[in-house]
Amino acid sequence: MDDKPQTHIPDDIAWKWHALVERRRAHFAELHDSGRWQKYYREHKFFAQLRATERMADAWAKVVGKNPPATPNSTVRPASGRERS
Repeated sequence: MDDKPQTHIPDDIAWKWHALVERRRAHFAELHDSGRWQKYYREHKFFAQLRATERMADAWAKVVGKNPPATPNSTVRPASGRERS
């Protein structure tokens, strides 16, 4: 038996958190690619944050599954900031 309390997160809220963590992941990738991370972080702190962001993104991806919300006027934006078609 699982000792963790099981809670249900409404799909739209879960997708918003997933989109947020994906934007955060994209931001860290851009900081890494440009080298700007060195202005704001020490190396070990930056990579620790990057790993934590990856874990959060993976966790939210498991929560939301693969199907985006069915509402046509969804306010959830993909990580790239472009609207879904």
